[in-house]
Amino acid sequence: MKHWTAWQGPLWILLFCFMMGIVASCVRWLSADMPVTQVVFWRNFAAIIAMLPWAAPTWNYVKTIRITIHVYRSLCGVVAMLLWFYTIALLPLADAVVISFTTPMFATLAAVFFLGEVVRWHRWAAIGFGFVGVVIMINPQNPHLLPWLGILSGLASAVLGAISITLIKHLSGQHPPVLMLSVIAAFMLIFSMPLLLLGLQAPSLSQIGLIALMGVTAQIGQYGVIRAFETMESSEASPLDFFRLPFAAAFGYIFFHEVVSPTTWVGAGVIFLSNLYIIRREHKLKRTQGVPVVKM
Repeated sequence: MKHWTAWQGPLWILLFCFMMGIVASCVRWLSADMPVTQVVFWRNFAAIIAMLPWAAPTWNYVKTIRITIHVYRSLCGVVAMLLWFYTIALLPLADAVVISFTTPMFATLAAVFFLGEVVRWHRWAAIGFGFVGVVIMINPQNPHLLPWLGILSGLASAVLGAISITLIKHLSGQHPPVLMLSVIAAFMLIFSMPLLLLGLQAPSLSQIGLIALMGVTAQIGQYGVIRAFETMESSEASPLDFFRLPFAAAFGYIFFHEVVSPTTWVGAGVIFLSNLYIIRREHKLKRTQGVPVVKM
């Protein structure tokens, strides 16, 4: 039993990574025939529908939530999702995922500006090292350079994702995780409604199927993260997020005939090492300062 317990957390993270690969593939298929703005709306609509039975028992606590932070976090989330979906539409799946790996680096910067955290030279060096990985992945000398719009939208999405993570630090441990996810999902649906003003296109039957699959797999993935953090600390779970890359590479190859370039793998490895150091360093500092590591 103890042996199985030790494997539960990693397996839940792998489930999350697999589900995110499916979500990204659905976004790519849908964005081929549907404006990305509508893909964002339908993703949030499907997510809230999929989550209602799961979240209903927690709504007794809804009066205790801190609305303001959830509003800010949801606004960041909608814009980050819009930019992320544009990135998926413009870049190969694996390259889009690698750019998203910069989020922990931006989260460290956000903690400096918003939480007043002190970052020593070790972590600054790790952040710089990580951005070297981004440059390696982009490979500016490559005649088949990746679209700059996709790269910039991916980096902007990572910045907003980092701000969202920083805001979540104010909420961790205060409410049931399912309640937090459902409240954020509800606000994100509300904030994505104005995107319909740019034009509404009725989805076809096949698109409805992809929308439903996207919403269900997204929530299963989020559930996997919740279960993982019940048995693992963030310093243990976060490095496993790297497995999103092989899943994205596999789905990209199978469904879209995309082959990951060597520079993408090398750049991803550099970013991974940077993130690993940042995460381990933050974990060590919390232990040294006697700050309890919160499990979701």
